[in-house]
Amino acid sequence: MRFWTLSLTLFSSALAPALGADLIVEDVQPVPELRLERQGWSGVSAVVFAGGGRVAGDDTVGWDTQMRSFISGASAGYDMQFDRIVFGGHVEGIAGNFEDVAYTGNVRQNAEWLASVTARLGYDAGRFMPYVSGGLGFGKYKFTQVQHAELADDDIGYIPLAGDREVTDTDMLYGWVAGAGVEAKLTENVFLRADYKHFHLYDQEFQLADGQPFKAGGKADVVDLGIGYRF
Repeated sequence: MRFWTLSLTLFSSALAPALGADLIVEDVQPVPELRLERQGWSGVSAVVFAGGGRVAGDDTVGWDTQMRSFISGASAGYDMQFDRIVFGGHVEGIAGNFEDVAYTGNVRQNAEWLASVTARLGYDAGRFMPYVSGGLGFGKYKFTQVQHAELADDDIGYIPLAGDREVTDTDMLYGWVAGAGVEAKLTENVFLRADYKHFHLYDQEFQLADGQPFKAGGKADVVDLGIGYRF
């Protein structure tokens, strides 16, 4: 019995190095620390975007209205990064088809375009940069009144008659704008942007033909998604 026990022990001792040489031992890499690596957000950038918006027009004669439209536009700006804080300045133009007819049926309102000049404060959160913005807002607003040459049946809506004429008044509205958004890097230079802006545009004076002057202003909310390039 002792003979077989001793033989088995010697055989195991001799076999162990040979088996160990045949085993494949893979290097186990340590799991990297999960953290948001600092990125570079400085430089000139340009964005094209599309989305939707709402303009709430109000005036002193009761032609208040709510106008909604698809929008598109472009922006350009410059950002400078200090550690993880990003400061920037941006200009933006927005085109849309904001239009509505007043309850009287013969006055049409249009917000032809919006624009903004804003300062921006962002935070480098790795491949994402959330930000807030604020500055000056602008908008071109137009009233169009149709003066009838004769009475018309409005049961199916306003239909211009022969001899009718349109009178318009257009003015630039000014105010403030504030917003927030986030940029997400796709590559070192290409990024996606989601943005929201609220415009508060103060009253300006309008007058249609020989009518009494009146004042009108508005508020606008715009949400868009765009793609940009940082140079």
